[in-house]
Amino acid sequence: MEDNILLHLAIIIFFSKILGALSRKFKQPPVIGMLLLGVVLGPTFLHFIEPDEVIKWIAKVGVLFLLFEAGLETNLKRIKEDSKQAILPALGGIVTPFLLGFVLSYFVYQDFVEGLIVGIILTATSVSVSVMTLIDMDKIKSIEGRCIVNAAIIDDIVGILLLTFIFGLTVKTENMNVALSLVKILAFFVVSFIFGLYILQPFFLNLKKILMENVVISLAIASVLLYSWFAEKTGLAAITGAYFAGLFLGQTQYRRFVHEGISNNYQRFGYSVSVKIRIYQIAGKNILKQKESDMWKEIIDEELIFINPDVKDKKDLFEGMVNHVYNKDYIRNRKRFLKALWEREEKSNTELIPGVALPHARSNSVEKLFVCIIVLKNGLDYNNPEMGPVQIVFFFGCSENHNKEYLQLLAQSSRVLRDSETRKKIIDAQKPSEIIEILEKFDEEEKPAEENKNYLLILTLNDVSKSSEVVSAMVEVGITNASIIDSVSMAKKLAYEMPLFAGLSYMAGGKSKESQIIFCHIPGKQTAYKLAELLKKNGIDLNRQGTGFIQTIEVKDIIGNFEEDIDL
Repeated sequence: MEDNILLHLAIIIFFSKILGALSRKFKQPPVIGMLLLGVVLGPTFLHFIEPDEVIKWIAKVGVLFLLFEAGLETNLKRIKEDSKQAILPALGGIVTPFLLGFVLSYFVYQDFVEGLIVGIILTATSVSVSVMTLIDMDKIKSIEGRCIVNAAIIDDIVGILLLTFIFGLTVKTENMNVALSLVKILAFFVVSFIFGLYILQPFFLNLKKILMENVVISLAIASVLLYSWFAEKTGLAAITGAYFAGLFLGQTQYRRFVHEGISNNYQRFGYSVSVKIRIYQIAGKNILKQKESDMWKEIIDEELIFINPDVKDKKDLFEGMVNHVYNKDYIRNRKRFLKALWEREEKSNTELIPGVALPHARSNSVEKLFVCIIVLKNGLDYNNPEMGPVQIVFFFGCSENHNKEYLQLLAQSSRVLRDSETRKKIIDAQKPSEIIEILEKFDEEEKPAEENKNYLLILTLNDVSKSSEVVSAMVEVGITNASIIDSVSMAKKLAYEMPLFAGLSYMAGGKSKESQIIFCHIPGKQTAYKLAELLKKNGIDLNRQGTGFIQTIEVKDIIGNFEEDIDL
């Protein structure tokens, strides 16, 4: 067996990837292909690969880091709320299989104790399969995903308690194990929370001070193994400990770095990346402008560009585009994405300027970011009498968990389409390749920002799920050059360096762990008022206790033009 372990590992890895890809092809989570592989190669069918200690150990470590990733993605502040929602599904996942297992076993074997044990065995759930499926479907951060993970963790804990309780009642020599197990499990939660909140988190928050930032990944791995060991020692599953390790590390500034380093096979294990940003002449120019980096080449596909398609109305246009991106594997659920699209449209019509519409939706039914470009030379009624028919439509779709590129693409498209010369060129284009060339040239020749913008607008957004709506509203009131910071540590650093920015100072106070800061220049405060009113109309109330708030600063109040390096 030991002589064949390398061959067995090679076969498992190779065929799991093949079957995972086939599962995606049939719109199913890759984990289904992996489960099928285990059934076929294992003792059930071919018996080609027998259970082996090495394979078991590797599988165990993999599952630990899978649950660690789930913990990283969990917001500690939401645990209380999510746990309430998870209680009923967890109880349903315990009571239903327990009763069915007990009744069936008792009916067959007529043994009460054996029926209880069979019922308890059937309450066990595979948390790793649930988590892996949620990750593959981009649902791990959704309310459903958080509810499922929390319910699975609760299932495991309650299942262990029930099993201990039943054995304590049926085996007289071990009747004291019930109380002991309860004490151990309680000790795990108490010690884990105390250690996580008062030792682990402060330690990671001060790594830079003790010159240990270059070993973040190694320390994270050690934390996972430590928590997993402690969970096993108290009678819980090791994956529960791994989940809690991720939960506490996920509240530090290294969450994304650790996630990339461990979960996405980030090449630079064990060392930190210094991120530098430059701020050029804040008093007169757009600040923190993100580089587009050949965005159009990376995202736009000629197969998603249509010139004069045969569509009758707005409904026909939406349904036709959704069917097309579904057939091209950009989305996996037509009905769900179309629903998200119309829900966004109901908030406010996406014909932002006369003749141009930017319909868009964020949904976890989207496999990857896409944009369809539709040119309607004769115009199409877009149900917006004030604006008239549309001739250019940029049609966007993005997963709820991939926000940055989506916002960048939406903002860049808005800049392009507000240029009248570019719009005319797009309408006159005869081939999709010509449209791509027009967009790429605009990137290269983009005009500098206007110099008559007298105010700096700073928008602190505490609820990042609202960011696409905010960007859309900014475009609607005429703001097309905005810059976004979505790193909490970066925002804090900027706040300390430039305390003039009250919005950033508020952010640095630690009142929001998941936030974005949006900068832009505006001609006057009236633009900020219009933006706030439009956002409120769309259900986004900007105030210090709510979604966020807006701050405006007159440019003349900013002393001096300067250039500064900030090393994070």
